[in-house]
Amino acid sequence: FLSELWLTETENIQLHNYNKDFDIFTSYAKKGMSGRPYRGTALMIRKTLPTPELIFQDDYATIARIKSNNFSILIAGVYLQCITNIPNYREIYSMQLANIGGIIKQFQASSETLVLGDFQCCPSTFNSERIYKTNALSTLLNEFISNLGLIPIDITKGTGPNYTYQHHTL
Repeated sequence: FLSELWLTETENIQLHNYNKDFDIFTSYAKKGMSGRPYRGTALMIRKTLPTPELIFQDDYATIARIKSNNFSILIAGVYLQCITNIPNYREIYSMQLANIGGIIKQFQASSETLVLGDFQCCPSTFNSERIYKTNALSTLLNEFISNLGLIPIDITKGTGPNYTYQHHTL
């Protein structure tokens, strides 16, 4: 899963040509307030797995399902927006979680669920070294996790970096 691609619609094709061993589902970034593209997600699924079905695609999430006779897994790649300088940012964040949650609920009875990505905060109930990353959106994320019966996991166990890269324009 890749998030915050910063690829525009015309640049998006570069990712699709990257490696022919993957089925690639992308959502391209839209221009942000300061002129550069923000957001965008991509799921890269090996072609050795059953052909994935694209379920949902927007600039904040790409969701696909891999289904065979033996298993079914719903994979959600998420990069939620946290634009705290606009008055309705909590409503936007809540709407994004509701959209993703509705899709997960639709497939929960028939598929295992894997949600990957950047939620722009940590749930305040999560026991991790990253607990300091809680913010005004953490309670909404807590509800999302609880309502769907998800289990949060920090694969770095708090030892990883606070960011994976920093663009030269930041």
